Order: sequence, then C-alpha cells, then structure tokens
Amino acid sequence: MLLFLTAINFLHYGQLILPIICLIVFIDHKLRFEVNDPVVFILLCLFAVSFYAFSRKDFYCVMGFTLPMAYYIGSNIRHPSKENVKKIIYLFAIAMGCHLLLDLLRDLILRGPEKVMHASTHYDIWTNEKISSTLISVELDLLIGCFYYLLMHEKDKKIKLISIFLFIVGMGYCLIMGRRAPILMFFLAVFFGFLFDKTVSEKQRKIFFVSMGSLIAIFIVFAAIYSFDLFGLKAVLDHFYIFEKVSRGLMDSRLGIYREAFKLLGKYPWGGQQISSSIGIQIHELWLDVYDYAGVITYLLLLGYTFFFVKGYYKGFTRSKGSSFTSLCASLFVCFTIQMFLEPVMTAASLFLLITIMIGTMIERIDDERK
Repeated sequence: MLLFLTAINFLHYGQLILPIICLIVFIDHKLRFEVNDPVVFILLCLFAVSFYAFSRKDFYCVMGFTLPMAYYIGSNIRHPSKENVKKIIYLFAIAMGCHLLLDLLRDLILRGPEKVMHASTHYDIWTNEKISSTLISVELDLLIGCFYYLLMHEKDKKIKLISIFLFIVGMGYCLIMGRRAPILMFFLAVFFGFLFDKTVSEKQRKIFFVSMGSLIAIFIVFAAIYSFDLFGLKAVLDHFYIFEKVSRGLMDSRLGIYREAFKLLGKYPWGGQQISSSIGIQIHELWLDVYDYAGVITYLLLLGYTFFFVKGYYKGFTRSKGSSFTSLCASLFVCFTIQMFLEPVMTAASLFLLITIMIGTMIERIDDERK
C-alpha cells in the first residue's frame, strides 16, 4: 500500500513516504542492513551529500537523500522472482496511471471537454496548481513500458484490462496536451519488447510486423493528408495543440538547449543553476540538469551510479533470458532511457527517478538467493 501511495504521489508527498518504508523494511529484517552492493549505496549517499551541498539554496536539494532510500528498498524485496518483481512493476505503473487519470478527471470536471481539448495549461490533482504537460505525461511511462508484455503475455485479465484502460486514456490525454515523446516511446518500447521476446512463434512475428507496418503506413498517410491539407483537414486539426507541436518536429528545441548548455559547462562547473539562467530554460536531460544544479562532482557521481545501474540491469536481464520477462525488461529500459535524455527528472520528476532506481535494483536481484 505504501508503495502504491508513493507511486501515485499521494497528496504530493510521495517522496516523503520512502523513509517510512525504509524504517519498516529495516525493522522487518531484524535491524540487519542489506543492499545489493554496498559500494553503490555509498555512491548514492555521496551523491546525496554533494547534491545538497552544491544546490542547498534550492527546494530540491534534499531530494538527493531519497535516492539511496530507493536503492535500499529495491534491494530488499522478498523472494525476487520474475513474478514478484513483475507484480511490483505493475503496482507502480497502475498507481502512476491512476494519478494521470485523476488529473484528467479534474480537468474534465472543472473545465469541460472542449476547453481541455484546446488547453495548453493543466493542473495537478493534489496541489490544484499549474503543472506542465511534461510532468503529467511522465505518469504514463511505466504503462508504455509494460504495454507489450501485458498484451502478449499477461494472463491475469483484471490487471490486463485495468492497465490497458489506463494506457489508452493516458495516451489520449497526452496527445491532447501536445506530448510527442510518448508516441516515440511507445513505438520503440513495443519494438524492442518484441525484439527481445524469446517466446514468440513465427506466426506471431509475421502478425507483429504486419501490424507495425500498417500503423506506420496509416501514420504516413495521415501525415500526407495533414501536410498537403487534403480535404481541408489541416485547418481543423491545427486547433489542437498536438498538431501544432508535431509540425515543429520531435526535437525542435532540445538540440538547441543541449548545444548552448555544453558551451557553458566549463564556465560554470559548480552548479547554482547558472547555465539554465544563462540560456533561459532548464536543461532537459537528467545528467546535464544535475550538472547545472549541483556541479561537476555531483555529475560525476551520478555518471558512476548510471554505470552500476546499467550493469545491474543487464545482470538481471541476462538471468531472464529464454523467458518472456526479457521483453518487459527491454521495453522498460527503453522508456527509462528516453525519459532521462528528454527531461530533467531529478529536479522536475524525481519520483519517476526513484521508481526507476527501485525497479532497476529489483531486476538486478531477480532469482537472487539472498534471504
């Protein structure tokens, strides 16, 4: 229940529930402290101290301390079988999907369907304050990562129906808000999920490629109709925010932000948000955003943890070879990677980063015999 409340960001205090979970786990393990790798835990603790020291004037400075907590929780899942890890991943995905659904319902009730369809600003259910469409769409990432596995392999009909319902509603809301990243994420997650699925038959492979080809063909035809204004559709569709953004391309501003940020790395090595202040916008990438907030030392510590995360994830992935679970691992990794490279999750969506750490740590422990 506490993990569900964390993932749904209950009352906007999701991160603050982690210390309670850590205490419960510590007591449950009879005051024994165990983690997957003490070196990684120490690295995350150093990251937390460094992030606090160099960005202490900012509200987010204390968020770094929740990273080693997430690692500790992920390290102490009981009986880390594929089935148990999958259930916790579903728990996170459904909780985040519920948060997105609540935001949508708030929008629909207070503003009406027509205004929601054309709105460029939205509000969070817990705070009633304006929230960017980016932060809302992050709530869909895990459902996107689970979609292929749910569709092809999940046998629990209740979980499958709830998850796919939340996915469809969430994807529709993201498109209304003008989010383009979920579209890219969905196609790549499904493709890599299928690519690493060791259990599909030749017939299923043919159906998959025909289906993907059909979707791509439909997209191309629709893009042509829009681009050449056939049947007068362009004027109608331009009223929707998503088409305005898609027409500018998937990476219209990101590359420019990265280029400007890279030029200033040597000038501002100690954080303090000097880079983002100079270029006039927050850097939309996890590692450079941390550099901007907390400087080069914190950045290097995060790079170090990234190496261990990928190493541990690969370890769990290889243990799952020959099973359908590899497809779930592959799809989730695609979603994690895309989100980290497109958004400043440490300082804007830290809850997503914490859940990523917990999932990666659990996958590392799959079939581990440690009690």
